[in-house]
Amino acid sequence: MRAGGIRSVRWPVSWGGVQPVEDGPFLWAGFDQVVQVAARRRLRVLPFLSATPSWAAPDFRTLPVVTPKQRRSWSRFVKAAVRRYGPGGGFWRSHPAVPALPIRTWQVWNEANFFYFARPISPRRYGRLVMVTGRAIKRIDPRGR
Repeated sequence: MRAGGIRSVRWPVSWGGVQPVEDGPFLWAGFDQVVQVAARRRLRVLPFLSATPSWAAPDFRTLPVVTPKQRRSWSRFVKAAVRRYGPGGGFWRSHPAVPALPIRTWQVWNEANFFYFARPISPRRYGRLVMVTGRAIKRIDPRGR
């Protein structure tokens, strides 16, 4: 990828995969591997955060902004991701041999205008999700986007 001039890789981070149990631990091992391999090759990672866990909504495509509990839980997930992979994050501290390339840019959901990824399709809900996510990111990394 580097030889081809590619400087970043976009990768999914499934909330349901990272936190399959309500109030359970965040299971970052799979994404840790992606970040580690990319950083060793000096590739930045652009994660797209999506996929509501079954404990938060019956359908993974449900944008987690319908209830206050969904918004709070989503915010906790986003903050945990920024704390782990953002500047000075836990991932970088626990992997000192890996070149630190903190994640500063986060994509909110994936194709929220397509029924395969979001149901129901709702620009209003997506806008709310972007606002909730942005606030969560900024609380941990004021320069994050």
